[in-house]
Amino acid sequence: MNALTTEGNAPERPGTPDGSRKPFRPLRAWPAFLLAVLMLAARFGPGISEEGAAKYWMVAVFGPLLGCLLLLIWWLAASRATWRERLFGFLGLVASAAITITLAHPTMRGATTTYLTLPMGFFLFALTAALLKKSPPPICSGTRCCLFLPGSPCRYSCAMTA
Repeated sequence: MNALTTEGNAPERPGTPDGSRKPFRPLRAWPAFLLAVLMLAARFGPGISEEGAAKYWMVAVFGPLLGCLLLLIWWLAASRATWRERLFGFLGLVASAAITITLAHPTMRGATTTYLTLPMGFFLFALTAALLKKSPPPICSGTRCCLFLPGSPCRYSCAMTA
């Protein structure tokens, strides 16, 4: 009559009501990867030919900086990240840049920051986003913080002056 139910014949109970939680969508990472490759091409492309470095030096200097701006726009507008990730990612980029500039050797500040340090940091951010595109937000955000916030561009910039 009143048979006990076992796990095998118990009805499924959803943990959350239908429609209360959006399904996880991975990051749209191809723009970040494309922009990272274009940053590399803009930085090192003009130096391939003998006269390229002299003629197209502005591409090598300002191309990666433009790539940084486009990566920031991608992250805030088209990455499919949650709003929390977008906010903390943006704040993490700003904090990392501020820490890097503050801790960098005085010779690495100014033009070198825009030419070398910021593009390198944004490049690492783009690669981390592309590599972790299928990870759920808590894992993805935590790993990004562990890899990016300690100031890896700062360490490289400081090593350049030693």
